[in-house]
Amino acid sequence: MGLGYIGWAQETTFGTAVARTKFSELVSESLKYRRPRVPVDAFRARSKHRVIEQVRRGEGDFTVELMYEGYGQLYRQLFGTVTPTSGVGPYTHAFVLTDAMLPGLSLEAVRHKMDGTLQGFLHEGTRIAKAEFSAEVNKVLQGMFSVLSEDVTLVAATAATYPGEKPILHNQLVAKLDTVTFSCKSFKAMLDMNLLQERAVIGSLLSKEFTPGGLRSITGEVVIEFENTTMYDHYATTPANKKLNLVATSGADSWDLEMPSCVFGDGTGSNMGGPGPVEVRFPFEAY
Repeated sequence: MGLGYIGWAQETTFGTAVARTKFSELVSESLKYRRPRVPVDAFRARSKHRVIEQVRRGEGDFTVELMYEGYGQLYRQLFGTVTPTSGVGPYTHAFVLTDAMLPGLSLEAVRHKMDGTLQGFLHEGTRIAKAEFSAEVNKVLQGMFSVLSEDVTLVAATAATYPGEKPILHNQLVAKLDTVTFSCKSFKAMLDMNLLQERAVIGSLLSKEFTPGGLRSITGEVVIEFENTTMYDHYATTPANKKLNLVATSGADSWDLEMPSCVFGDGTGSNMGGPGPVEVRFPFEAY
């Protein structure tokens, strides 16, 4: 059984590691070190005789259960900017997409060895390439983050200090279409930054900073039961951009993923697969 946790901190300079100060429990992770070695082009006999090292990097995903506090640095790295309120609380932090990119994160995956000790795997110069937010019945809201890292080194494991126990529960979530709440069985949204996986130059085995290789995309899907044709009509008869929100509230705490201009895509419709409620899947893209 794999055990461990994840930690991170915002770097000042891309690729220059800083102490990890934020931590989270893990649902899963697939972070790995890619250090490929390939045979040279030249040959002297039938057998390959020499290999050279190629540009190396770290990559992979990690999935966490999101809470109302403790994940602001991840959101800021993903979106690029944040505007916090000041003065008397409750405080708000608005994360908005921007073209400018921040320096990377120092990301540490901590894994338990068989003897019970901890080992840290430090991913320096880490940028979030993709993120997926998914809500399902009977589950905590989950965030999956796909990352690219300039390099990976082994370090002594950093001790974790976790955020307060404020999980975003499914019963605290509501989905909204143009500010009107609708019943939803699941809600998924993915932001793909479309980063170049490698920016290699001669003279170095490390990639330059990961930058966009094209337009970013925001896609997702909502699943509802076929109770009426309200949402279907938005696709079939009145195709106009609509605002979608996934909002969580618990006391003074709140979390709101807002996509102000969404278009429902092909595949929208209701199909029967047997007795029971008919499910309708609505894929969408946000602009």
